[in-house]
Amino acid sequence: MFSMIVYSLGALATAIVVTLLIAGLTPLRRKDEARPGMTFAIALFLFGAGPFCLTEVQTAVWGRSLSEVAEEGYYEAGLGGELAYHKVVLFQGDRARLLVVGREPSEWGGEDRPSAWVYARKAPTGWVVDHATPINSDKERRDGIRFPPYW
Repeated sequence: MFSMIVYSLGALATAIVVTLLIAGLTPLRRKDEARPGMTFAIALFLFGAGPFCLTEVQTAVWGRSLSEVAEEGYYEAGLGGELAYHKVVLFQGDRARLLVVGREPSEWGGEDRPSAWVYARKAPTGWVVDHATPINSDKERRDGIRFPPYW
């Protein structure tokens, strides 16, 4: 939840700065035509939804080919429970960064959503895990920030 709050505030601040820059750089003769409200709305949408859209597109394109390495990386990160889903956050030809999120029963009776970054590289035999880093886990006592913030 903390990741989402920080992410939302960052998107809001960036949209405000971009709107102010565009409004400040608009020539005086075009000030009547300038629409800072529309500029702010577009900038907020781009900075707020842009990373999510990019991640979803990359997952749709390369997600199936990376599903096995995502599951392998989830367990290599030392997280318990079962893998719920994975997202392809960054794909660069022979390298990929995945966000893997699992489900496991929590000590207090609820459900923990442990997550990890899985860094994968393409080998001659297929995709392999380069390394995996846990982000959030109640059992492992880890609390990090994910970008974009999935939970």
